[in-house]
Amino acid sequence: MTIRIEPFDPHTASDELWAMFNATRRAIAVELWPDEPVLDDAETRREVQTTNPMVEFRRWVAMEGDEVAGSIRAAFRRPGTANEKDYARFLWVGGGVRASSRRRGVGTLLLREVHRLMHTLDKTVLTMTTHAASGHAFIKHVGAIEKHCTVEQRAIFADLDWPRLRQWEDGSTAQGLIWERYAGRVPRDVLVALLPVFTELFADVPLGELETGPIRWEINGPPALCASS
Repeated sequence: MTIRIEPFDPHTASDELWAMFNATRRAIAVELWPDEPVLDDAETRREVQTTNPMVEFRRWVAMEGDEVAGSIRAAFRRPGTANEKDYARFLWVGGGVRASSRRRGVGTLLLREVHRLMHTLDKTVLTMTTHAASGHAFIKHVGAIEKHCTVEQRAIFADLDWPRLRQWEDGSTAQGLIWERYAGRVPRDVLVALLPVFTELFADVPLGELETGPIRWEINGPPALCASS
C-alpha cells in the first residue's frame, strides 16, 4: 500500500487523525517500553498542543490507508528568543514507526521532510536519539554516526534503601546544606533563582563528540508549568 506523508498540526488535526495518531503512539510505546505506563490520549493531546515559548515544533505523519504508520517531530529554537544564535545551526528530531510498517522506507520518507526543513531554516546539525535496536539500525542506515551514549537506570521506591538515604540527607545537613520541600509544584520564583545554579552544575557534563547548543536551564513553559530544560 502506498505511503503518503502529511503535515500534522496538533491544533487543527481532526479527532479522527488524532485517534489514529494515538493508536500508533500507544502501540509503539507498549512495544519499546513494555514496563512503562502509557500516557492517555487526552493528556497526550493537551501536552502536544501546549505552546513552548522557547522551542518551535514541526510534525508529520506517514499515512498507510486510514492508519498512521509512523510520525516524526522536529524541534528548533524559536526565533526571537533569548540566546537564539547559540542554537541557530541545530535541529532535534524524534519519532517512530510501528512494527508492522518498518523496513519499508517509512522512516526515510519522514526524514526527507526534516531534510527539507533544514534547508529552509538553514540548519546544519541534526540530532536524533534512540535506545531500541530498530532505531540504531535506522540511524546506521541513513549514515548517521553515534556520538554520545548514556545509561538510564530506574528504581522501585519500595526497594530503595531508605535508612541510607536518610543518612545522606543528614550528612548534607551537617555540611550546611538546606533541604526544601514543596507540596505540588516548586514555586516559579524559586526555580528562576536556581536556574543559574542548575546551568553551572551541568556545564561540565561530558558530551563526548556530540555537537549541540549550550546546556542552559531555562523556563520553557507557562508560569503554571515552570518546566526547565
